[in-house]
Amino acid sequence: MNELEFSVRGLPIAQGSARAFVAKGRAIITTDANRTNTPLGAWRTSIAAAASEAMHQAPALTGPVMVIAHFVFPRPKGHYWPISRRRQMPELRLDAPRFMVGKPDLDKLERALLDGITNVVVRDDSQVAGLQAWKVYEDDKRRPGVQVRITEGKATR
Repeated sequence: MNELEFSVRGLPIAQGSARAFVAKGRAIITTDANRTNTPLGAWRTSIAAAASEAMHQAPALTGPVMVIAHFVFPRPKGHYWPISRRRQMPELRLDAPRFMVGKPDLDKLERALLDGITNVVVRDDSQVAGLQAWKVYEDDKRRPGVQVRITEGKATR
């Protein structure tokens, strides 16, 4: 495998930080990341399933990889001209942005993605030598979710 591509449909979910607290004199660290009955757990499970299908039973890689990801979000209604006598369907405004700004944070989306491909595409997410990621709005070519390309070997500039 030199290059692997896969997509996951749905609303991208960010992975938050672990929470730590003390209970009965013991330190406890908790996170929703490994629970499949949470939105984050379901999102990571979907990523792992799509990556596994794209791997075609190949073992996880052990060398460096480059990851390129487009996190695609639904457009707000304000990005469209409303239906009128002239417009039978909502039409995208010319000034509608391509890139999404605001929550969720890109680094937390990346964290969920990389943890989702761990033990499926790579043995450990520390093997990711390069990462390019964008938050964009849906368009004619992209629907909400994430589009991923993973390249094995040397990272390119």
